[in-house]
Amino acid sequence: MYSPDLIARYNKVTLASVADACNLICGHWTYMSCDIKNQINDTRFAGPAKTVVEGLVDGTNPPSLAIDAIDSAEDGDVLVIGFVGDASDCALLGGMMAAGAKVNGMAGVVL
Repeated sequence: MYSPDLIARYNKVTLASVADACNLICGHWTYMSCDIKNQINDTRFAGPAKTVVEGLVDGTNPPSLAIDAIDSAEDGDVLVIGFVGDASDCALLGGMMAAGAKVNGMAGVVL
């Protein structure tokens, strides 16, 4: 569905240029909050988004929507996890989920 060439070109363009072009085309702001920051390194990534919204879970009810998205991922997909409620004291993505995303070829995860 998405051209690998198009995704590769997104990785070479400045984020501000992409945001400005999307704003002109869509007629409104189309970028994420500036509070979203890279937590591990300065690696850039782009790809088709697989978006899920999770809420608080406990040990008996894992974050099934995110896990299902990881399990069905295609090479280059980007997992975007939204959260309903206060996420200040919870983990939205753990080591096992991150490993699964990597093994399944996901380009990155946005929390």
